[in-house]
Amino acid sequence: MILLIILFAILIFVAGVVLMIRPSLVFDFLGSNSDKGWVYASAIVVRALLGWILIQQAVNSKFPLTVEIFGWLMLAAALFLLLLGRARFTRLIRWLTGKLGHLSRVAGVFAMIFGALLVYVFV
Repeated sequence: MILLIILFAILIFVAGVVLMIRPSLVFDFLGSNSDKGWVYASAIVVRALLGWILIQQAVNSKFPLTVEIFGWLMLAAALFLLLLGRARFTRLIRWLTGKLGHLSRVAGVFAMIFGALLVYVFV
């Protein structure tokens, strides 16, 4: 399970790097695919899965309470997206990509920090 967390962490870090270097790549992808059901489903499943794994593996980390809190936050985010519904999720993604595009590099930095933190606490 820890290897799965590290894999997720590396993917999060890489996504942060992409947001830093070429944010248009991410925004174009989200803009053209935000109405697809698989994007909505993956947003929920990935958050729920990572949240559950973080909660289960928190005891094996350097900062168990922090990792468990991150896990519960991810589960809450998955539940929020589930309750939001696909149509509102699509509108939210389109609004975020349109209004907050100038903050993409800041989001990239936070993604890189979060990915690096996950690797650090489990290695």
